Amino acid sequence: MKSIFFTLGIAAAVFACSHDGPAPATGRAFEEVFQETGVVRLVENPRDPIIDVPQLAFAKDGRIAFADRRANRVRVFARSGESVGDVGRMGDGPGEFRSPSGVAFDSAGGLAVADSKGRITRFSAGLQLDTVFQMDGVAAGLLALPDDRLLVHMLRRAAPMLDIVSMHGKVLGSFHTIDPLVNEVPYWISASIERIAVGDTLVLAADNLVCPIHAYDTSGHTLGTFGQPPRSWRQAERLRRGEFVDQNLTRWEAWLRTFTQISGLGVLANGGIVVVHGQYAPSRRDRWAVEDYALDLYDGNGVKRLEDVPVPGRFVGVDGGTPYFMVSEPPEGWVVKGYSLRR
Repeated sequence: MKSIFFTLGIAAAVFACSHDGPAPATGRAFEEVFQETGVVRLVENPRDPIIDVPQLAFAKDGRIAFADRRANRVRVFARSGESVGDVGRMGDGPGEFRSPSGVAFDSAGGLAVADSKGRITRFSAGLQLDTVFQMDGVAAGLLALPDDRLLVHMLRRAAPMLDIVSMHGKVLGSFHTIDPLVNEVPYWISASIERIAVGDTLVLAADNLVCPIHAYDTSGHTLGTFGQPPRSWRQAERLRRGEFVDQNLTRWEAWLRTFTQISGLGVLANGGIVVVHGQYAPSRRDRWAVEDYALDLYDGNGVKRLEDVPVPGRFVGVDGGTPYFMVSEPPEGWVVKGYSLRR
């Protein structure tokens, strides 16, 4: 199969949210579009089981890390799936966390961790505590930019922002704000989650509830917007003010299940873009759990080429342009698979 993408210089691309051009192809099976490139089976300690595996961070030396948020620590594994150590515990002291929200590796294998208190904690490649610095606001996520800079998703009273931060805590720039519609419609802001992705020359950001997706270069300069909802998309209902004034949790969770959301973004090795869609699936374990069901593929100009391709599991990130999915969870075990586009 030939590549579905054109060869484009994505850093210079100008995006536009448009429905012009041929309709994207639908009905393609995941296996027709992607081929498996690797498997990671995370080996748990039965006396210290993994509670949660959200987004994965990948180091150049092959290690993977993730913030086990409800356990209040970061777990680090070799690509073989064997544990190589944990860092952190609940607390407010150096090396301790309150709901770690994101992790990122630098080029030397050092590990940075953000938590809900707005702290960024850095560990050496040997997982020894290095530096702690305080950000202004609540840190909702963390990704690594080129040149060992950090992209921190901050929640502040005025508006959510993306901060570009040095490894020593200096804020080098801020950009991006939440879509105005999310603030205008009652209750939408309570279900809103910002989705962020980073490529070699590109930053993507989108609110989970609406189109468009915003594209920036890695210095935060806007490149425009792109993206259209797929045919399977169900828009969130515009609720009335006071709809949940009685704080009825059952009714709230029933509403969450009624609409589609953008649940993940990724930049692929050939400059293409993957947009994953899912739905809230509240449970006793996690009232904000999302079940991914399909993805759309865009070329480097933001033109959609494939739509509603079923996914094999929960999207957990991109490493070297390769998307990874959690294809199995307990009691069957934590199994992550990487895939590349078929040629």
